[in-house]
Amino acid sequence: IGSSQFGPKPAFKHAQGRARRQWSAAISAMIGRLLIVIVLVPVNWLCAFFLLVRWRVLQRLLHAILGACRRWHGSCAAGVEDEVASESVLNARFVASKGWQRQVSCGVSAALTAVSVPAAAWRPWLCPLLVLGCILVDVVSLLVSQPPALNAAWARDRHGIEVCAQPSPYEKHVAITGGVALAAYATGVLHAMFQRYGPGAFADCDFAGASSGTWTAACAVFAANGCRDMHWLFELVFITACQLTELYPLGLVFMGCEAVEEVSAWAMRIAESNWPAAHRAVEREGKL
Repeated sequence: IGSSQFGPKPAFKHAQGRARRQWSAAISAMIGRLLIVIVLVPVNWLCAFFLLVRWRVLQRLLHAILGACRRWHGSCAAGVEDEVASESVLNARFVASKGWQRQVSCGVSAALTAVSVPAAAWRPWLCPLLVLGCILVDVVSLLVSQPPALNAAWARDRHGIEVCAQPSPYEKHVAITGGVALAAYATGVLHAMFQRYGPGAFADCDFAGASSGTWTAACAVFAANGCRDMHWLFELVFITACQLTELYPLGLVFMGCEAVEEVSAWAMRIAESNWPAAHRAVEREGKL
């Protein structure tokens, strides 16, 4: 009696078992790969966000698109502050005026997702390794760099503003602590003090701030030296900075310093073109 009448031959059973094992191994490998991708997609999303912001690719692309949209809508400078504003500041104010912050932020998130998902599937560790390399470069650069001296020569930053570490010649000091919310509260306190005693009472003071308190200190220097008032400056500095960060997902994360730099340079250009005494107080008289 042939074995084929009672079941498969041993060779066929062996081939069938090998095929099952291969299918099982393939499915296990696919599931493992899928789990790695699912876990690493958020990591790659954050790393892609960091790298594109660091290399200024994301900002250039976003503001090129927003700038074209703003010009298509016919939006133009509305006041003295907009005449010297950068493209990114104008775009942020335009988007805020239209109420499109959420849509723009979601669009940026979708673009980052479109970049991070293929990156996680192709080379899951590429973006994290690039971020680690950037951190190591920054640490090494910091370790080998020399601290700035107080008598450093005058120089211009990349916005064309003259900068130098200046010792303060004043005996009256106003210091503001850090923290965005506390700095905003301090701005209101200084606004009330300026209304009560007049800006002239603070003309012979210098102002210093820690972290976000520097914004309040800068507003106070401008207001004490003829640049409108604290309320207008608060709207100019704090609100515009918030509008800039609202263009991106995660708000201040990765974009906080960008917003500070853009708004600070913008405020200096406004003071230089419209209130020279306020500009001179910051740039040459060491009041900030």
